[in-house]
Amino acid sequence: MNRLCKSNIFFGAMIFFTLATGMGSAQQATTPHLQQRPANPDAATGNTANNPADKDATAPPEPCTLPKDVSGAYAFDRDNESIEIDVDRKDDVCHLSGYITRLGDRDTDKITPLTFFFNAATVSGNQVSFTTKALHGTFYTFTGTILRGRSLDREQEGYYALSGKLSTHHAEQSARTDTETQTQTEPNPQAPTPTDTETQTETRTVLYKSLGRYAPQ
Repeated sequence: MNRLCKSNIFFGAMIFFTLATGMGSAQQATTPHLQQRPANPDAATGNTANNPADKDATAPPEPCTLPKDVSGAYAFDRDNESIEIDVDRKDDVCHLSGYITRLGDRDTDKITPLTFFFNAATVSGNQVSFTTKALHGTFYTFTGTILRGRSLDREQEGYYALSGKLSTHHAEQSARTDTETQTQTEPNPQAPTPTDTETQTETRTVLYKSLGRYAPQ
């Protein structure tokens, strides 16, 4: 009888221990855990389409606010030199093209008319900018706007004015000083001296008046 009671007590203890362990494991498995979200969800997924910085980098230009009749010739530095401005307007978007015509001032092109066509040009609001193609080692960049001048008639000189900063870039040759380019197995006295191209830039504030439009006689 005593042996039977002890067996019942032993099996009862085992059942209680098993139930208690199972409940503890189930409670531990269902304990919720908070996951920390990244500060920038797009960065975690590699999606940068909603990045404000990227939007600003690809932002379209502002609607064009230039007057409709600004196209035409503007004075340049000397007589018989000019800047041709051609603004093609489509709704609120303006496309800028043109060229600079000036006389050569080097020994190789002195008094020869040179034409520097625009290589890149933009219009945003009332701001215009352009970069010309290089010719004889020189090219121009301009940033500014077109202002209303003092003349009362568009056919007269000075009705508009091209105002801003003009930079003249000169590509010049300078002799190399590094020893690597001067090292030769057999020096050739007739070979030209190795040179590097260096660009010198001159920037100045300009105000170029629009030229008059003369009606044919």
